[in-house]
Amino acid sequence: MKNQFGAAVAAAALCLATPAAAQNAEIKPVERPDPASLSLPDLAFKPTPRDVRRYDTYYYFRKPGVSYERAFADFDQCHGYALSSQIGMLTPTIIPLGAAATQDVSARRAAYSNAFSMYGLVGLGIAAIFISEAEDDNARATVRKCMTYKHYGRYGLSRALFKKIDEGADAQRLGRWALIAAGPAPQAEVLP
Repeated sequence: MKNQFGAAVAAAALCLATPAAAQNAEIKPVERPDPASLSLPDLAFKPTPRDVRRYDTYYYFRKPGVSYERAFADFDQCHGYALSSQIGMLTPTIIPLGAAATQDVSARRAAYSNAFSMYGLVGLGIAAIFISEAEDDNARATVRKCMTYKHYGRYGLSRALFKKIDEGADAQRLGRWALIAAGPAPQAEVLP
């Protein structure tokens, strides 16, 4: 019984430590890789109706006349905004921890403590999954707004192509996106 309680306290402490650690992290610019070291998949694909339905999630940006260096700087800046917008505890549509979890740090700790007693470790794990998905959606929306503000056009991609481009370390990912943004004009229509 004592070991189970100790494990539960340790798990709760990890949950509580994450938002504070995320808020104190310093966001540094990503070092731009040499474009010759990056490989891109062929972006030509025949879109299926399923691909078209997913264009709000899977897309790339392009801007006429932009250089690789400028595109990388724009992506890096928007990526930084997305990282700084991660607040550790977003308000999901359903609040499994109660409204107090969106308040100050002491209220958040009390909410986690109460949630642990009500839902247990499995329940908190499930809540963490929903929160993680909400943070990913928030980051994607932040980058999309930022790049749109910088006058980049948005073009649809298949999920498989998106995953190939978006894999690896930040420098490699941002480098590939910047190469595409500075590359040849696509045959597809710009998305609204």
